[in-house]
Amino acid sequence: MAIRVALCAMLIVSAAPAQWKRYVQTLEGGGNDSPPPHDLRYFRVDPCLRGDKNDRVTKCGDEPSGADLEQRSKTRTNLRLVGKIGAFTIYDMEYLFDLDYPGPHMRSVLVETPRHEVHEIIVQEKVPNGTLFPSKILPAGRQRVLSVRFDSGGMHHDVAEDLFVVLPSGEVLLDLKPVIQAAREAVPRGMEIDPRSSYCDLKALVFRGTTGPDSMVSPWCEGHVEVPFRIEHGRVLAGKAAYYPQ
Repeated sequence: MAIRVALCAMLIVSAAPAQWKRYVQTLEGGGNDSPPPHDLRYFRVDPCLRGDKNDRVTKCGDEPSGADLEQRSKTRTNLRLVGKIGAFTIYDMEYLFDLDYPGPHMRSVLVETPRHEVHEIIVQEKVPNGTLFPSKILPAGRQRVLSVRFDSGGMHHDVAEDLFVVLPSGEVLLDLKPVIQAAREAVPRGMEIDPRSSYCDLKALVFRGTTGPDSMVSPWCEGHVEVPFRIEHGRVLAGKAAYYPQ
């Protein structure tokens, strides 16, 4: 599976030891926390109707009106099985609100442990003209990682991707910046890596970047750089980068 360098560079680092964390990306803003696990039934209602009133991932209001409550009762959910990583089962819980634009309008990615404890690890709210793509499990060398992608809408429809490793102690959001940095350091002075045609071959665990002078505007390249990498306990470790002239 190839991932464009523009996506690789957008991945966020989680330097702390593995634990069950939740990343929230909504129209009101973003952040992360570590809520306790629940069962699947807990997530099958409008996020503002969850049993734990402190567990709110979107703006709900302290005293909702009768119209608000009626609208929230109409929220539909769709549980989609993504697959398994080891003993863990991954789901997309899609929320369809009573709105005019097509859904799903919000998506929670859930990880169920062998003890049937369900952790919500990422919440994403759809923006107008954006898209929440179904989550996927991808091969990364000899292990498997969880890919969560969304289109942020706008004129250019930029696509962002988060990659997670699921460990017994929790999930880790992968940071590929060491690979990108190793590639940049191997490129000759005066050359740049072109994000339009560069990518991470996740299955082979190799980054390949085409290069050229002022490559953001130039349509041609003058070589490429390759960086092997590996993933160990949720950490991305870059190997020795190599530059190949055209």
